[in-house]
Amino acid sequence: MASRHPNLYFEDIILRVEDQLFKVPRHLFLEHSEIFRTTLDTPVEGEKPDGFSDDRPSHLYPSILQPPFTFTEWTSILKLAILYEMPQIQKLAMNSMLSHLQACPILQAKLEKEYDIKEWLVAALNRLVQQAKPLDEEDVEVLGISNSLKVMRLRETCRPTLKYDGYSRGYVVEWDVRERGEVNVDLTHKIRQLLKP
Repeated sequence: MASRHPNLYFEDIILRVEDQLFKVPRHLFLEHSEIFRTTLDTPVEGEKPDGFSDDRPSHLYPSILQPPFTFTEWTSILKLAILYEMPQIQKLAMNSMLSHLQACPILQAKLEKEYDIKEWLVAALNRLVQQAKPLDEEDVEVLGISNSLKVMRLRETCRPTLKYDGYSRGYVVEWDVRERGEVNVDLTHKIRQLLKP
């Protein structure tokens, strides 16, 4: 009797996505997800596990593998990759979302909170400090008081300075981070405008 090749003999799994059945290589799910590895490799005693027949498919949900995905779809992929512990898919989703998030740092901070992706918070706060628009109430609600104060504190310390550039024989504006110092200007009128409902 012939033996199965250890690397090139694939078992299939049957997945149900809404009302459609898919028969796909099982190893793809086992390689990329600890959750699937645990679930698919530990069948209930005396029963054939889900995914081995049309009568007992493993259930999944739609929108699987038809790139390019929208930002909303990538967000769903990220959520599922985190849920099913699929680090390679999680990284792919995060990288695919970055160009959109760079234009919207407050959304990046919100998603960092939701999915606990620490590196996104640093990038989002950095862009919030750099942007021309100050934080508004919605931004503070997303960031929380502590992070909002950190952004505001850094924004106050960023000051443009003129420096002479010997190569171009002119002055260039560079940004410097330093203490703002006291301002000797009466801002009563501006404050009253800000406090108006």
